[in-house]
Amino acid sequence: MSTLDACILVIGAVAAYMSFKYQLKLSFAIIFVVCHFFLFCNIVRAGRILELICASVFLSLESIRIVSGLVSLQIVSLASLALTLIVVFLECKRPSYHGAFWRLVNPNLEAWFEENMKKEVATIQSSRPLKSAADFRRSVSK
Repeated sequence: MSTLDACILVIGAVAAYMSFKYQLKLSFAIIFVVCHFFLFCNIVRAGRILELICASVFLSLESIRIVSGLVSLQIVSLASLALTLIVVFLECKRPSYHGAFWRLVNPNLEAWFEENMKKEVATIQSSRPLKSAADFRRSVSK
């Protein structure tokens, strides 16, 4: 965990505590968001797209709840938690999963990493600028 992560957790905890006195639902929302940040960034290490989808769904549902009252806090919480479980499950199934317990969940990560590094090195080597006609002939003959 980085210093920035620790600061976010402390600020979130203080904000949740301060808002608890005035608005329980706001305090819950702060805790929910901070915990998801920590879960996705440090524990599961979720991809940005899935993380943003979860955040967007939560913000959309919470906005609907606040503005119109059409959904309850329980619905927002359950829907967001269900989506979170789906995201965690999908992330753990990826061959590149490198979050918590990766050795147990994804024992083939090191082999995946080695294979992708070879591909990356080959891509970098093939994209080097040609310095001579001999370099050009070698690149064409591959």
